[in-house]
Amino acid sequence: MGLPIIPGRDGLSKAAVNETLSTATPHSARRSSKAFRIATSLFLSLVFTFCMIGRSWDPDEVMPFVDTDSLQSLLTEQALIEKGENLLGFAYDSPNRNRYLNSPGHNATLKYIRKTLHSLDYYDVQMLPVVYKYFTGSSLFQIDGEPMIHASAMRGSPQGHVTGSLVLVEDYGCEAGNYPSNMKGGIALIERGNCTFGTKSQLAHAAGAGAALIWSSTPGWWFGYLGEPEEGQSFVITLSVLMKDGVRLSEKLREGEDLFAAVVSNARYVTLETTNIVATTRMGDQDHVYQLGAHSDSVGRGPGINDDGSGTISLLEVATHLSKFQIKNAVRFSWWAAEEEGLIGSTFYVHSLSAEERAKIRLYLNFDMMASPNFVYAVYDGSGLAFGNAGPPGSDIAEVNLRSYFATKNIVAVATAFDGRSDYAGFFDAGIPSGGIDTGAEQLKTPLEEYMFGGQAGIPYDINYHGPGDTVDNCNKTAWLTNTRGIADSVARYAMSFKGLPERNMSHDKIITSGLSVTEALDQSRERYLQRIMA
Repeated sequence: MGLPIIPGRDGLSKAAVNETLSTATPHSARRSSKAFRIATSLFLSLVFTFCMIGRSWDPDEVMPFVDTDSLQSLLTEQALIEKGENLLGFAYDSPNRNRYLNSPGHNATLKYIRKTLHSLDYYDVQMLPVVYKYFTGSSLFQIDGEPMIHASAMRGSPQGHVTGSLVLVEDYGCEAGNYPSNMKGGIALIERGNCTFGTKSQLAHAAGAGAALIWSSTPGWWFGYLGEPEEGQSFVITLSVLMKDGVRLSEKLREGEDLFAAVVSNARYVTLETTNIVATTRMGDQDHVYQLGAHSDSVGRGPGINDDGSGTISLLEVATHLSKFQIKNAVRFSWWAAEEEGLIGSTFYVHSLSAEERAKIRLYLNFDMMASPNFVYAVYDGSGLAFGNAGPPGSDIAEVNLRSYFATKNIVAVATAFDGRSDYAGFFDAGIPSGGIDTGAEQLKTPLEEYMFGGQAGIPYDINYHGPGDTVDNCNKTAWLTNTRGIADSVARYAMSFKGLPERNMSHDKIITSGLSVTEALDQSRERYLQRIMA
């Protein structure tokens, strides 16, 4: 931030005043001109007068307070495109042409964000380490030459490759007597329920099985934990299997069909280490914080400019121009790492805060995918009226305020559900009012949405979602700028007042009531995220 300008005829800066005085002093010693002494005296009196009427040398005192029109007016489509091209360059300079977690492209993105923020001299910038040990890898099984079926290795399952007859285990497999005598060398098919997964795996191992497939009686992807084996006991390779596959295979075995199976799993523990960037204004009430975020990483299959380079750049542009204004409440910009791995960075951050620090966050808004080519303007359903899953108290007000912004642009925004697929999830669980904007991902655009926003019904909002075509050229620039100005509107609003938002009530903080450790919360977040993206 530059030095302030002294109001007056000359518009001289503080630096210019000092230079004038320093050069005037030696000349005044040599030149005793009465006129010169009078001029100097008058100049100093002018400076003194401005100080006395409240004109401080502090730069904060001469900047105007932020307002939405002024902040929005500083945002341009060209600036978004130029910064987007920078991110694309980082991706294309990376061996796999992406900004995947901890790749050269991602590291360059983080460096770029940090350098930009430091240059503003307006924020306290934190590079916050994220460390998470998790269980990952591919797991498959195949029945008698059928196509390979994806499954999920349970946390703690050994690796390996096993073949053998598929053997049905009755009564949930919680007793040694449930395992038939022909189990030795086979692969156990067990229904979920009545005892722990670890108990089932240990009993399958004791019966001589090489692997266990545990299927759920409810639809959808699911994950499990084996824990630690009891003393003297061991686990077999243990996979969680979809209900449809478990029911189908159980019926075949009960009908007397012989099935031969192969199971492969390379799942293992991996330690993830990365960095969140969190920048908080030095100005403003630090006990009342508006926090907003986007994620800094892409998937491995593409450069991720819409997802979520668009949100990354939108936040950076707004943060840049906010530095030209005064504010009353603290504003905290966040760039989350490892979103594509299961919302790891944001969840780690929220769960690492003390309850006291979480209570200071009056609102969190999330901005993921601002520029889908076949876009909709969507705001999160804070009220729950559209999808029945309301956000924490105050989320409805956040939704109304975002809709009010779009109304100023003659746009009627649609609602999008809190489905746990982006970085608001950890804040939502902490009882922090939540919301945000997105423009749609892989879902198909409806005819009504085509009428409302243009584009084409029947094709995805972003046909390049999680692919190599997610580039600057394929971003919708109109949507990108409109949404970035919506972010600016929210910043201008909450930087000045939280009017309408309720005071925080920590009884809504599920982090306190759940008692989960950070690692347990990360496991839960990752599994919930994977369930939803694989549904």
